[in-house]
Amino acid sequence: MDQNQKRILAAGLLVCVAVAIFQIYFALILLVILITVLISLQIMRETRGFPDITCRLQEDAKGIAVRNRGNAKAVAIHLAVVPLDLEFDIPPLEPEETTTLAVPHMISEAKAVITFENEAGRKYSRTVMVSATGEGEEDLLKPMIPLFGWK
Repeated sequence: MDQNQKRILAAGLLVCVAVAIFQIYFALILLVILITVLISLQIMRETRGFPDITCRLQEDAKGIAVRNRGNAKAVAIHLAVVPLDLEFDIPPLEPEETTTLAVPHMISEAKAVITFENEAGRKYSRTVMVSATGEGEEDLLKPMIPLFGWK
């Protein structure tokens, strides 16, 4: 635990003990809220330094846009387009930064294999289907559990 989490825990426990003198049930509710906040802080701490590289075709299908959607700088980025035998080494990308790679001919459909590292040296890999028709692209509005014949 870092210093801020210890301070939050100490202050929360003091408030819970003070409230427990008058209302035990309200103090227990505050204790549950305190535990929830501490768990949330722990999850946020564990997700720092995580680059998230994705790619998609440009509208004219003559280029590939590579984007870092994560919260850390991505280094040693390598992109291989299968089965077109195209390979690219991409310079480091900051969070929310995008770079575009030109390809020699239009791509109708392919698979992009991306390998990259964060600044600490942890390696990541991702496979993305790219298509000129938009099939296989990630739909951010798709529900986790589609009900009632979604789309």
